[in-house]
Amino acid sequence: MMRKYLVTIVFKPTADQAETLKDVKELVGEYGKVTGEEELALKKLSYEIAGTTEASFYQFKIEAEVALNARLNEMLRISDQVVRFMIKSVKEVKVAAEVVKAEDKSKKSALSDASPSPEVQK
Repeated sequence: MMRKYLVTIVFKPTADQAETLKDVKELVGEYGKVTGEEELALKKLSYEIAGTTEASFYQFKIEAEVALNARLNEMLRISDQVVRFMIKSVKEVKVAAEVVKAEDKSKKSALSDASPSPEVQK
């Protein structure tokens, strides 16, 4: 059964990403397909990770068999070029976004209920 995933990879700023990205695409090709990819940019990290305060972010949208998770997880975990990575099913991402929207609506509602109505002066 094919599922949709969002894979975010955080590279060291000095990393040669080309080889790792090629390996990821080849592995995904064995289990499914890449439906989108985007290089997000070099960003300053909130805190130091693996001796670096900057990292380059890359994101894949993929559609693949569940078995890909274990293989991709193993590949990225042992890579010297990768600082962090995250593999999320698109279903999980959508649910999280809906929760955030619901929380925002309830906060806005609570604020509007708590704010005093302006008095009209004659």
